[in-house]
Amino acid sequence: MRGRPADQALISDAALALEALAAAVSPRPPGDGAARAKSARSGVRKALNPVLRAGAHLMEVVRDTLPGVVIVGDSAQPVYAGCIDYAATRPRSWFCSATGYGTLGYALPAATGALIGTRRPTVCLIGDGGIQFTLPELGSAREAELPLIVLLWNNNGYGEIKSYMETRGIEPIGVDIFTPDFLTISRGFGCEAHRMKDHRELPALLEAALLRRCPTVIEIVEADYIAAINGQEEPALPAVAE
Repeated sequence: MRGRPADQALISDAALALEALAAAVSPRPPGDGAARAKSARSGVRKALNPVLRAGAHLMEVVRDTLPGVVIVGDSAQPVYAGCIDYAATRPRSWFCSATGYGTLGYALPAATGALIGTRRPTVCLIGDGGIQFTLPELGSAREAELPLIVLLWNNNGYGEIKSYMETRGIEPIGVDIFTPDFLTISRGFGCEAHRMKDHRELPALLEAALLRRCPTVIEIVEADYIAAINGQEEPALPAVAE
């Protein structure tokens, strides 16, 4: 109930509560559940704030560009959107540490392991704050000659924490951190590195990265991406997982 309070909170043994609810719910016609689920997903998407909508859009572009992709998410804004309504196309394709405990930096080494273990296209989705916790792991991926794709969501600080403080009237502290030149650092590790200038070039950047024998870091400026997709038509609802 941290994000949105329940209309009616139930405190009960799960079996007893479900038994009582099942008796109280009227039967519905076959197929009705799919329609109601689609309506619920549409409502959730419309209720997302601009940052989360941008994150959901980004993840769907990755999914639709790279068949069978494995996405490993850090504690970052687009990943929070993924936790709400991302639909992977197959099992074992979506790993996420954004559970509220702030395991910053998880995604980079975890994505390296996922790529070694699956040999499927693998994307590390991580923020500029999170990647600074495990940045040297770029060297490990480079040494192994892995075509790891790192999508670096850059908002020059701990954006989600700062937003949380501001909406609650707390003076931000410790969230506007120094942001290094990630492109130069990435190239220093022997990786390819690009700053995305137009959101429409992302599919081509992803496909080119798969052909390399080294990691590719694609820096995405949060404000630019949000502005680019703002006002676009409603993105397609996620496909039902197979």
